[in-house]
Amino acid sequence: MELSSPKVSVAKDAISLFSFLEEINNFKEILPQDYQNFEVISVSRFLFQLSGLPQIVLDKKSSTAHSSIVFGAASDKLSFTLHIVLNPLSDSVTECQFLFQGDFNPMMQMMIKKPIGNFLESLASNISKL
Repeated sequence: MELSSPKVSVAKDAISLFSFLEEINNFKEILPQDYQNFEVISVSRFLFQLSGLPQIVLDKKSSTAHSSIVFGAASDKLSFTLHIVLNPLSDSVTECQFLFQGDFNPMMQMMIKKPIGNFLESLASNISKL
């Protein structure tokens, strides 16, 4: 299953936006307002929970300076990645998009497609307000 957020423009240069996203604690600022829990576990791992969904632990898997960061599920029960793609549009504006890719059975896909889509849209909307 692959889902993507809309591409949004952020009034930050790519270096600043990348640095912001590299700091795990900053994710609290772009999570949807209905989050119930957020906890930094380490410099590369955090836990969050959205209303009505189980807790999710994300690990930073890789990053490419100023252009992308990839997070993955820390649990073997769920296999997915959240890829953040940054594209500089100018010296002061960067395009950002969140891409979700997961390997789920059809029943699970039906249950999570809408909440994950809403989550990605919320991340994009919130980051565009920085």
